[in-house]
Amino acid sequence: MTNKTNKFFHFFKKYNQTFIEKKNSKKKALIIDRGIAESAIMNSGLAYILNKKYLMNISLLQSNKRNVTSKIYKIMKINNIFDINIKKNLLNLKIIIPAVLIFSISLIKILFLKKSWFIKKFKLKGIYFGDIIYDTFIRHDNDFLKENLINKKFLKLLFISIYKIQIIENVLKKNKFNCVIASTHTYASDSAFAMRLALQKKIIVLKVISSRLRIFKNLSESYIEDLAYDRKKFIHKFDKNFKNWRKQIELYLLFREKGKLKIHTAIDAYKNKTQISKKKFFKKLNIKSNEYKKVILFAPHCFSDSNYSRGNLIFDSYYDQFKKSIEYFKKKKNILFLVKIHPSSFRYNEQNIIKKYFKKIQKKNIILCSKTLKVSNLIKFSDLVITGRGTIGLESAIVGKKPLMAGNSFYSHAGFTHDPKNIYEYTSYIDRNKNIHKLNRIQILNAKKFMYLLSFKNSLINQDLIPRNNFIKIYIKEKRILQNYFHGDFFLEKLVPSVQNKKNIFSDLTFKNFEKILDDNKKML
Repeated sequence: MTNKTNKFFHFFKKYNQTFIEKKNSKKKALIIDRGIAESAIMNSGLAYILNKKYLMNISLLQSNKRNVTSKIYKIMKINNIFDINIKKNLLNLKIIIPAVLIFSISLIKILFLKKSWFIKKFKLKGIYFGDIIYDTFIRHDNDFLKENLINKKFLKLLFISIYKIQIIENVLKKNKFNCVIASTHTYASDSAFAMRLALQKKIIVLKVISSRLRIFKNLSESYIEDLAYDRKKFIHKFDKNFKNWRKQIELYLLFREKGKLKIHTAIDAYKNKTQISKKKFFKKLNIKSNEYKKVILFAPHCFSDSNYSRGNLIFDSYYDQFKKSIEYFKKKKNILFLVKIHPSSFRYNEQNIIKKYFKKIQKKNIILCSKTLKVSNLIKFSDLVITGRGTIGLESAIVGKKPLMAGNSFYSHAGFTHDPKNIYEYTSYIDRNKNIHKLNRIQILNAKKFMYLLSFKNSLINQDLIPRNNFIKIYIKEKRILQNYFHGDFFLEKLVPSVQNKKNIFSDLTFKNFEKILDDNKKML
């Protein structure tokens, strides 16, 4: 821990008067520790409301007691802890025996049914888990390149996942919790496992990310991204909920285009990038304007980055989409395909994979675009944009071009995207007349609403005592933008001024909003 982090704990312990108390009640809530300081603070604030107002006793489930989050929960006096560290549970025969049996059966199925079956169909307790386990497997070391899952790294991950699912299921089974507090639905994490298991048992899940609280009661909600919740809540009453949103999003997009946003994905895509005219671009490629009947921009995702966090894919993975799409492109000599490596691929050590792949292609109509070109330029040059389900799909829609998606997103099926059900429909859209990709004024406006929800998701409530990462405020008259962006490791350091000045950080506006949401849904609790 840094000196500033130690300083936070000194003042937080000294001045904090917000504690979890033992209540004479049968109501119970379970916090799932994520090992991240911001989540621990936000979870604690929500737990305090449940404890004080709804008389719930609070328990904690964690895998690692030696981290900063443990110190936060200890200061909050959350003492009822379920330690699910695997090493400490190895002698529990009620868990180890079923885990070994399930692992053995799963291994046999993987041997015969292969990778695609595991990703799409693998279930435990009647719940899909293959997607988040596979996402964890390919997160590092470019393991999406491996076709065979029978390797030491994957098998270790699979066994640990099965074991943890058994332990968490056992905790939920023995204790009648009214709700579970979770912080993520992604990867093979305690939080994602607990979320799915709880919802299967009809236990309410309170999902907290930054200033956002979502209440889930159906298992299907744990398979998709949390922004789908905002879509349901806000999209039909947009102008009522967000005044001046049109001017705000226009200024935001202007700053994004100029590379002046601090968010790393926007920096990677737009900062210090080259602007070029369509005429000059095609001249450099030595291509005549009428040489091809259609120009398509293919923008693959970062292959390692949470393939299934937004829901189902029609391909096995983003890399699978890339390979199969390129193979199809090879057959279409009358279409020009522009391929843009994801601007953040270097963060996952992926930047050379597509380059090496292209050395084998050597097709005149399939062009690997320079990383120095602005993405917005390439969108304007194209008749159709193909993505998995990334932000570029929205960027395409707001300039009037309907994107082709390879999977579900919070903005899918909203009238401005092509949403194929399978790979056959996906390739069919590539061949169709380019006029079907054009959007009307209403569709474009709708796309901008979704872009607003994505861009301002951490800014829907004013920032107060707790600093908020990715908080943005637009000053329309001054044409100015205020941004708060910092790495998550520095969250506690940013809190020092508040705790040092004896301020109760749990009186932040965020928690007042949490309380209102709980009050509106108190029948569920």
